[in-house]
Amino acid sequence: GIFGKVMTNVTISNIAEWTGTVTFYQQEAISSNCINFGGFVGWATTPITISNIVSNGDTILSHTKAAAINTTGGSFGGFVGRCENGATISDCTNNGQTAWTSSNTGSSNGNDINLGGIVGRIVEGNSSIINCHNKGKIANMHYNNLPWSTTYNTNCSGGIIGSFGAKASPVGAITIEKCTNAANISTYRGTIAGIAGFVANATVTGCEYKIGEIDNSRENNVCAGIVGIAKDSNFSDCVATVNMKGHNAGSLDMRAGGIVAHLMGTSSVSNCSYYGEITPKKLRDKAPEYFGGIAGLAQDETISITNCRCGGTINGNVISENNLSTYIIHYSPNGGPASDATVTGCSYW
Repeated sequence: GIFGKVMTNVTISNIAEWTGTVTFYQQEAISSNCINFGGFVGWATTPITISNIVSNGDTILSHTKAAAINTTGGSFGGFVGRCENGATISDCTNNGQTAWTSSNTGSSNGNDINLGGIVGRIVEGNSSIINCHNKGKIANMHYNNLPWSTTYNTNCSGGIIGSFGAKASPVGAITIEKCTNAANISTYRGTIAGIAGFVANATVTGCEYKIGEIDNSRENNVCAGIVGIAKDSNFSDCVATVNMKGHNAGSLDMRAGGIVAHLMGTSSVSNCSYYGEITPKKLRDKAPEYFGGIAGLAQDETISITNCRCGGTINGNVISENNLSTYIIHYSPNGGPASDATVTGCSYW
């Protein structure tokens, strides 16, 4: 993009129409501590501010043979690849695709790629993404067969941001407000959602994913309308009306939710709505898998779901007023333990 690496505070703003395209063309296997690139900034080591920009350019990674990328925390974004210490992003729209376009990728287990329509990864630091929109295809075909764990080495992809706070004890919090995704999203492995793949210490308000679908002809084990995996985070007034498909692969068990696929820690979802089809392509008999109209895996007693609505189908089962309590959160068709989360005031949509 404009800057490869930024090591001082930078503000980028007021660009009515950006048409530049960034292409990373890989011909051989790559081993690197960190690979980051974005439409405007590849890597920001200090806080960055971006506002009032419309981008029509693509951010593309492609290759012609099965060559792996061996890197920890690689990040690709429509505007910014990786931010180390916070970002303030507002009133930006991405119309171009942010995509790993080749499915002929070499295996690189434990080497994660974070990919987002606006920003790939914010490591930590107080941040906000407000009134930002993605309309370009999101695709992450990186072959990393590592499931989510406290090592934080799974792929994270989202219409707005790949991940925030994906590390042990991240410093700071993020606000994601009034953001939308209106494009198809897909991944080969890892977690993917309409707004963010993973967040910690987040407040997510008024976000929507109404146009497009989460469609995977290959394995996608964590998918959601708004956020894939959320830790110590709060959601309110979010809406998703998209269909999602996916299935387990290797050691990866599937989780899917209309709003969030996997809630952890002290987290809440209130006044949120989902309607659509959640369709696992196959079920795994070795370990429980979780689905829900609002949240998939939501086991902790510190989780609350309040005044939410959902409808549609889960694994071919039609959600209704009579079975809402079964399918709203933590539905496990293959025998997972019951949820200790609190659900109140929810209804069929």
